[in-house]
Amino acid sequence: MKFKFKIGRKYSRKEIKAFVGHSNPDAIGGDLATGYTVFQACFFIFATIDTAGRTGHDYPNILMNNELYLFSKNHHTLTTPSIKNMMDGEYEVYIFTRENSKDPNFNFNGLGYVRDYENTKPAHIVWGFVESLNKIPFNYKAAERKKFIEGAKKENTTTRYERNIYAREAFIG
Repeated sequence: MKFKFKIGRKYSRKEIKAFVGHSNPDAIGGDLATGYTVFQACFFIFATIDTAGRTGHDYPNILMNNELYLFSKNHHTLTTPSIKNMMDGEYEVYIFTRENSKDPNFNFNGLGYVRDYENTKPAHIVWGFVESLNKIPFNYKAAERKKFIEGAKKENTTTRYERNIYAREAFIG
């Protein structure tokens, strides 16, 4: 684990920014101030559970049985580059949750790994938690579990002509 957060401990965003060496940890907004973001080649998820967040976004995120059922931003799908990168198993994903949007502190749940997903809009991802990437259950390790999330859906239209058997015989004959 690149950043040694303690599982079960609560952190404010300012504390998290200071912990990871952000250049301006007291800044409001910017890096590490959104639902999920990348910083120093790591992903950070900040999920509000069972209630709307401070910005009014109300995603039906659920924390249950040591899993986070996370919904992406409304316009994101599994093919959105940030979602694909977050899910691919190449980066550490630090997951923080809170149940009250008025509470400035988030609980650190651990490093996340993808347990399941649905390619919906918004995308729905089920995250499991571990204290280190080498503790991910074997069948969920990126190389073993990749279902190769496909690229964007593209439709093709093909025009096919049925041949008139009598026209063909007249032409050949």
